[in-house]
Amino acid sequence: MALTEAVTKYGVVLGQPSANQRVSVFKGIPFAKAPVGDLRWKAPERMEPFDEPYKAYSFGPIPYQYRVPAGSMTENEFYPYKWDMSEDCLYLNVWTPAKKPNEKLPVAVWIFGGGFSRGYSNKQETDGDSFARRGCVYVDFNYRLGVFGFMGSSALAKENEHDSSGNYGLLDQMAALSWIRENISAFGGDPDRVTIFGQSAGAMSCLSLMTSPLSRDLFHQVIMESGGGLAPIRFSGQRSRTVNEACGDAFLSYCNVKTLSEARSIPTDELYRKSLSFLKEYRNNPGFWPFIDGYVIPEDPNEVVRNNRLYDYPIIIGHNIREDSFNPVSPMAEARTPEEAYEWIERNKPDYAARIMDAEQLKTEEDVHRYMTFMMDRMLKPGSYAFADVYTRLKKNTKLFLYRFDHVPPGGPDVGCYHSAEKMYIFETICRTDRPMTADDYKLSLDMADYWSNFVKNGDPNGKGLAYWEAYDPDRPRLMVLDVNSRMEDVQLDHCLKTYKDILVTDTAALV
Repeated sequence: MALTEAVTKYGVVLGQPSANQRVSVFKGIPFAKAPVGDLRWKAPERMEPFDEPYKAYSFGPIPYQYRVPAGSMTENEFYPYKWDMSEDCLYLNVWTPAKKPNEKLPVAVWIFGGGFSRGYSNKQETDGDSFARRGCVYVDFNYRLGVFGFMGSSALAKENEHDSSGNYGLLDQMAALSWIRENISAFGGDPDRVTIFGQSAGAMSCLSLMTSPLSRDLFHQVIMESGGGLAPIRFSGQRSRTVNEACGDAFLSYCNVKTLSEARSIPTDELYRKSLSFLKEYRNNPGFWPFIDGYVIPEDPNEVVRNNRLYDYPIIIGHNIREDSFNPVSPMAEARTPEEAYEWIERNKPDYAARIMDAEQLKTEEDVHRYMTFMMDRMLKPGSYAFADVYTRLKKNTKLFLYRFDHVPPGGPDVGCYHSAEKMYIFETICRTDRPMTADDYKLSLDMADYWSNFVKNGDPNGKGLAYWEAYDPDRPRLMVLDVNSRMEDVQLDHCLKTYKDILVTDTAALV
């Protein structure tokens, strides 16, 4: 049986057998002080040691966030249970197959997505049993979201010793990784064999962690699913310190507070609801997202990549074939006509407006509506291809593996191979959905779980019984198509995606 007691730097932590009783799970371990009261909008602070053994038997509260609409596909597929929410959310969970603490097993660390505004570690489609069964220690954790995790302001920067504000959610991620480096050996893990992986905003977080000097030494391999890569189009013109601090300053004025002490005393739910109404009313706001603050993200991550200042991380990166199919997102919702679309594009990407208008063929209102509907594809796909090209030309001795997930889950609602569909296959949790999964689905799930865990263990996804996954070659670009019959194919991009990819490769600064 796997160990159920771990002696950490903070004291003894007690776990329990997981659903697979050859694996132990430790739930709800605090990795920092609760970021409440005077610690709201501050970097996470180190925990005090436990006075007695800590019973890690239940998940901690999830980050404060909006609840998805009742009865929606999103609720049914990903958020069927309403977990308690709190600003006190900095907890992590560990799954381990280790019988002893000195086994030095590879470590997989999951970073959830959700647009930096929703999500949590212990969602229905993700947990650590599958990875642990394959010989990995698995960790996931919560981090602050929305106004609690990413609001910057000049007042907050002024009180900060690094003259920075915002990006508290990223600092939470770094604190969790530091805790893992310090304590994972107590659970049988090897702190020198850590792979971070995430999807959507979790993948974008991976890129930020890779390019920040505060965190890039805390892990050794990276997987980015449907995000990350070179900067998504949504980042256009909105990720500067000036813009984000101005947004935060306006929000504090909106709350009718004169001091940070007053702002920190606003009740959690009231502050959250004010943030929602503010973002609806504040025109051209950047939202509460990561931004270049000069400290946590000291410079444009794209430039770090393009100027070869990344470490040599083995990487898997890719996307789903229909990122837009059930969750259309558009940062240009007010644009209805081609003229309005051109004004929006020119405001954000002045050097490329004509080129993008031509690639998208925005000539009618119907064209603009299509452009808005497919914006998720434009946000998430080109960056994977651009990153693969740039990274492998610069890192000739480091392997990168590119994929495209094509499989359409069976049953309804029929929204194709949608954003996030791959997760339940990677984590072998397809049995938790209402969809009528088939033998083909279970075989694909087994294969994908093997690919991902092989990479965690060896820096290479290949293994016995799996279709061979070639490392990416920029002079002969090919990718793994993950489907019932997984196979290698040549990379073929339509005119629009190729235009965006070429812009990102040649001048990523224009799209940040």
